[in-house]
Amino acid sequence: MSASRAGWIGIGIGIGVAVAGCGGGGDGAAFVGTYQITSHRHNTLQGSTVSCADPGPAVTNGAPYLALIVDPFFADPDFIRLQQCTAPGACTDELVTFNPGDPGLITESANTQTGGGITSCGLYAGRATAALTGELVRVEVRSWAEFVDLPASDCTLSRAEDLRDSAACREVEIWDATRVAP
Repeated sequence: MSASRAGWIGIGIGIGVAVAGCGGGGDGAAFVGTYQITSHRHNTLQGSTVSCADPGPAVTNGAPYLALIVDPFFADPDFIRLQQCTAPGACTDELVTFNPGDPGLITESANTQTGGGITSCGLYAGRATAALTGELVRVEVRSWAEFVDLPASDCTLSRAEDLRDSAACREVEIWDATRVAP
């Protein structure tokens, strides 16, 4: 995981409100497994935005595997955790936990931060999806951030959620992978 996404998610966990998106449609058990990464792309530009449609350059030094596991905290296939792996079974958690949604897995988050920074309002949003086609999985993670001068009363969760409608992302990361183990 990139340092900027880790910071963004850390802020969300520490002081924000996370909203899990759950679109219904069964559990995530069909996604559980270890996958060999065939393509990993990452697009971010420190201090600026990138096109949400541009996955960016290939990651050449990333983990060769990813895993989708039932999150051990919940022990429920409605909560699927993303991991990056140096080898099958040698994995590190990403800060992404999916829920079943139509047509695959999805998670959405949004939070705000007021005071203590360069601007009076920090808005953050994220969306991650996973789609399964046979033994192939595509995982997409996008994040948005905006820092504006607003009164605290206008620095709202709905304003943060609206960032997901923007074509300009803070970060885009996409993995394509083939299942190698259940």
